[in-house]
Amino acid sequence: MPRPGAIRRETLCRYTPNAAAAPSAQEAWATLQQVAVGSANGEYIQVSLHECVSEAITILGGTHALALHTNGDRNSFIEVYNQVVDAWQNKLAKLNPTETTHTKKPNKK
Repeated sequence: MPRPGAIRRETLCRYTPNAAAAPSAQEAWATLQQVAVGSANGEYIQVSLHECVSEAITILGGTHALALHTNGDRNSFIEVYNQVVDAWQNKLAKLNPTETTHTKKPNKK
């Protein structure tokens, strides 16, 4: 069963204007590989990147991310990408980081 927070985030992402769902981590990796192959061949490939994919690429070093190709590189990219997607969904859902880290809030007296 999905958790209530996951349902809330998914619902807000679906019904927030201009908030297209983020591609899966495997789709984002395939897009990165497509752009990298085109770049290596000197081709111009016009691809519209979701903001989460662009941010993950930026975190991984921008154009240096085009050199990623091994299984370990893929795992690193997916880890970073999933963190970016979680932060993006939390921003859309307007959740505070303390609400998503399962830390206990101090009691107000």
